[in-house]
Amino acid sequence: FGAYNNYLGYGGLNNSLGYGGLNNSLAFGAYNNYLGYGGYNSYGLQSYNYLSYLDFSIYDPQNYLTEEVSAVDTAQVESDDTTTSSSDSFYYNVDADDSDNTSSSTTTATTTSGVQALSVNRTLSASSISGSGNIDSLSDLEEQGFVMEGSDPSTGSGVFTFDAREEKVKTPNSGGDRHEIKLDKSERTATESTHETFSATITPELSDGSKAIVAQLHPSYNGATAALYIADTAEGGKVDGTAKDGVFEVYLKVKDEDGNTETFKYGTIESGDSIDVQYEQKNGKLQMTVMGVESDVYDIQTSDADYFKFGVYLQAKDPVTNERAERGEEEAFYQEHGIDEARATFTNVSYSRTES
Repeated sequence: FGAYNNYLGYGGLNNSLGYGGLNNSLAFGAYNNYLGYGGYNSYGLQSYNYLSYLDFSIYDPQNYLTEEVSAVDTAQVESDDTTTSSSDSFYYNVDADDSDNTSSSTTTATTTSGVQALSVNRTLSASSISGSGNIDSLSDLEEQGFVMEGSDPSTGSGVFTFDAREEKVKTPNSGGDRHEIKLDKSERTATESTHETFSATITPELSDGSKAIVAQLHPSYNGATAALYIADTAEGGKVDGTAKDGVFEVYLKVKDEDGNTETFKYGTIESGDSIDVQYEQKNGKLQMTVMGVESDVYDIQTSDADYFKFGVYLQAKDPVTNERAERGEEEAFYQEHGIDEARATFTNVSYSRTES
C-alpha cells in the first residue's frame, strides 16, 4: 500500500510505520509504480520490490527519490498493470440447466496444474476499476450486498471454502446440491447499466465424474447467462471429454444476445489444482480469463436485474450420458456414482460493481 495520501494511510513523508516514503530506512519506493518493480533502497541503488501491488508497494508522486525509472521496469509496469483488451473480452450465464445445444468457439486449451495465486487483472487497467476491494470475510461480502445460500464459508484470512455435499442447499429451480453466495435482490441492476468485476484463485476438490459450476452470472429469469464449469464428463467438444478419468475440463458457457449458447474451453486440471479466474461484465459485454487464457468477448443476453454468484453448484447429471437425475433423486444419484466430494476453496477474492 504505502502511498502518498493513500486512503489507508500507510505511506508518505517520514512514515513512522516504515512502509515507504522519504527518510524510510527500509525502502524508498518508486515513481508512479503500482506493482512495486524498481525504486531505490537505502543505499541509493536501484532495487526490485518482491511485494505486489496488493501488498506494500509504494507510490512517490512528487518524485523525491527517483529521477527516472528504468526502461525495463517501465515496460513491466505498462505490461502488467495497464493492459486493456483490444478485443473486448468477457463471460456466460447458467444456473440450473446445461443445454447441449451449444456451439464451440476458440479452442484455446492450455493444461495448468497448481497455478499460483492471482496477481494482476489482465483485462482492465487499474484506473478503470471503481469500488474494487479485497474480500477477507463474509461481512465484507455482505457489505457488497451478497447473501449466503448455506453457512458461512469463510475460514479466516480471506479464505472461503464452499462444500456443496456438506451443505446440500436446494433451490426451487434445480435439485443439485449447492453452497453459494449471491447478490441480494435489492442490489441487482440491469445488464446494460452495470460494470462488474470478480477475481479469485479457486481450488476445486471434486469426486471423479463430478460436474460443478463455481461462478455464474444470472439474469432476472430462469437459466444462467454465463457459467464457469469444472467437469469430469464425456460431453463432446469439451477439451478432454472422457468421463470419470480424474481429468476435469474447465470451460465457460455463455448465452448471447440472441439466446444462443456458446462454449469457450480453457483446458484441463485435476482435483486439487488451483486456477486463477478473472471475470468482467461491462454494459452487456462479458469476458472471463481462466488459467491465463482470455475468452472471447460476448454480447450477452440482458435482463433488468442481473446477479453474480459463486461457490459450488454440483450438477446431478450422468457423467457419460449427461442425463439429469429425477427431481428428489439427486442424493441417490450421487451415492450411485460415488460423488461424495464437491468442495472449492476461494482465495485472493476481489469484487467490484458500479452502475452507470
